[in-house]
Amino acid sequence: MLNTMLIVSAATLANPEPVFPGEAEYRASLLADASVRDDLSLVTDDGRFSLDFGLHGQARFTSAFAQEPVGGDEDVTLGGSIRRNKLKFKGNAGSEDVTYDINFATAGGGSSIILENMFVTFKHGDGWATRVGQGKSRYWHERSVSSSKQLAVDRSRVARVLDQGYSQFVELSKTTDRWRVFATVSEGLRTQNSDFTSEASDVGFTLRGETRIGDASWSAFGDFISFPGADDGLMLGAVVHFETGGETGGTADRDIFSVIGDATYKGDGWNAHAAGIYRSTDNGIDLGDAGVLVQGGVFIDERNEVFARWDTVFSDSDRMGSDTFSTLTGGLNHYLFENSHAATISGDVQYLFDETTGELIGGTPSLGQVLDADSGQVVIRVQLEVVF
Repeated sequence: MLNTMLIVSAATLANPEPVFPGEAEYRASLLADASVRDDLSLVTDDGRFSLDFGLHGQARFTSAFAQEPVGGDEDVTLGGSIRRNKLKFKGNAGSEDVTYDINFATAGGGSSIILENMFVTFKHGDGWATRVGQGKSRYWHERSVSSSKQLAVDRSRVARVLDQGYSQFVELSKTTDRWRVFATVSEGLRTQNSDFTSEASDVGFTLRGETRIGDASWSAFGDFISFPGADDGLMLGAVVHFETGGETGGTADRDIFSVIGDATYKGDGWNAHAAGIYRSTDNGIDLGDAGVLVQGGVFIDERNEVFARWDTVFSDSDRMGSDTFSTLTGGLNHYLFENSHAATISGDVQYLFDETTGELIGGTPSLGQVLDADSGQVVIRVQLEVVF
């Protein structure tokens, strides 16, 4: 509890002599309590209330080598960015069965601050729980995994164009030792910070089921990395999603239907993940888009991990631009501390097999590419990530 140590130390320097009876003992007690904590947290004596602070930052340098750049003669684009900068608060309120999660992040190159997570989870016993607020629904697993626990420098292009984003929802879940189910009612996909008058769907329904095989715990599958010494385990997941709108004021007249299947394996120093999605959108024009993802990583020693990923987006033929978009990514993660995400230096190289002017892919420059009317663009990313 660094903040407590700083406050108590400052008070001691300012007033070396106690100013009220028992102050010296009180200071000593606070310092003793703070010295045994390895995070930034506040906890009441009875444990009913707690507040944990967290930070997540990514400093990235990107170089994109286009074959036929759109809107310019230069075929090389390079520069640095703060890809993510997040401030997190979480803990329990009144009981260990009532927890909260609040997360703010910079957006637009750090020019503004947006709310990502703000939800409360109520644990009802016997594995039942309810989650209410805004966050990431249980839909595309790659998005559900934190950006601080991805395998490559960033998520795949399939995730960027077809995942759930953030939404406002009520979720009921049941967890047992070997399976769990999440049933969610929401405003629909990607309704982050929307008001009730926004052009979101009237209502969305998401059902996800998962089963776990092996020794790896449920919490292990919240991380794509599998450090040396980790337990083996396989998680299989399936999702059905439907949302509709247009019957009330302000909402978009569209229906969206999605089906998803995924598999994640955690081994002793290695990992693998595969997923597929099909999404149909009816907004006067029927569009069917799909995506597949296969990735894996293996530690070559205690602190270095090599990884590779293949992902393809299949756009509907009625969309503008290329019908398919495939990316091959390979790279290295160097963990400054063993078995820890606290500080990581990552680098990867992406080869883009198709042009980037398509309706879906052209809008994803945050992943590194620039608009290119030809195939064969190469993107190199180097990143320093800090998490605590």
